[in-house]
Amino acid sequence: MRPIDLGHAGLRPVGIWRSRGLRWGLAVAVMLGGSLMAMFGLMYWRSTALMLDTVDRSVVEQLELLSARPPDMLPFMIASRMNRHPAVVTLVGLFEPGGQPIVGDVALMTESIVLDGRVQAVTAPCLPSEHWRAAGRTLPNGRVLVVARSADEILEIRAGLLRNAIAGIVPAVLLCLGCGTLVGVATERRMRGFNAVAERIIAGDMRERLPERGAGDELDRLCTIVNRVLGQLERGVEARGYA
Repeated sequence: MRPIDLGHAGLRPVGIWRSRGLRWGLAVAVMLGGSLMAMFGLMYWRSTALMLDTVDRSVVEQLELLSARPPDMLPFMIASRMNRHPAVVTLVGLFEPGGQPIVGDVALMTESIVLDGRVQAVTAPCLPSEHWRAAGRTLPNGRVLVVARSADEILEIRAGLLRNAIAGIVPAVLLCLGCGTLVGVATERRMRGFNAVAERIIAGDMRERLPERGAGDELDRLCTIVNRVLGQLERGVEARGYA
């Protein structure tokens, strides 16, 4: 059969990093990672805000409740709370106007608390719990009332959520990248086979056909159509006596 002069096609395989399968896998990984991060961020923010709001409300309610009691009764009431079994979760301290502790559990917190009745984040490394949510108020007799509750448990839960999110998001993103890479490699290998067949056809071997896998996908249908065209060309060439 006489070679068909179609010029040098220069067909070269596309590198794996330029593969559409890999690009799609990367795009899906980015979208999935972004969606998971957004979902986690919302859950992280909402759960933390809800837990902190619950703690803050308990602190404010206790501060309001004790502030409404007669000032002369507060030392006895606070001492009674300290002797309860099991121990109460919310801690209370009563101080002189100069900061000297009178009674209570939070004798070391007054210096870092703004006495406006609002809940603040306070760090107290010298206490059993380091992180606290606390509020303070100056009473009519000049004494200072402080109510606090530990936030260590909430911070531990928040750190656990972060670790679990990372443990879930990273494998999902890596899985998408891995699948995209596998698709890219498989596509690249198949295209190399197509290129080899095309080179032989250009060289004049009209009996060559593109390989079909029988998968029924787009590439298989394209191969079927191209092979039919090649068959008609081969018959036409043979009929004209070019063989």
